[in-house]
Amino acid sequence: MLTIISRVGIFLVCVLGALVCLVWMLGVMLSPGSRFIRIAVGLDCAASAVFGGDGMTTISKRAGLAAREGKPWGCILCSLLDKLQRNHCEDAIKHG
Repeated sequence: MLTIISRVGIFLVCVLGALVCLVWMLGVMLSPGSRFIRIAVGLDCAASAVFGGDGMTTISKRAGLAAREGKPWGCILCSLLDKLQRNHCEDAIKHG
């Protein structure tokens, strides 16, 4: 069992890591290569964990699976994401 001091330490390290990640992402945003996308996917998986996912699955994949089951939140999110990229959630299921 983690003590409160250990949890605070882990929290502070995660905050620092998130800040470094966002600054680094900003720096590589305009450069060629896949580093920007890899960072985005990593942050997406972290956000998925925050909302109850396993941390290794993107929100898009979770939404796609939820949409297949007819869950309203998945249908709505996939509909929104499809406006940005056609078949986004289905592609996330196939490739993620």
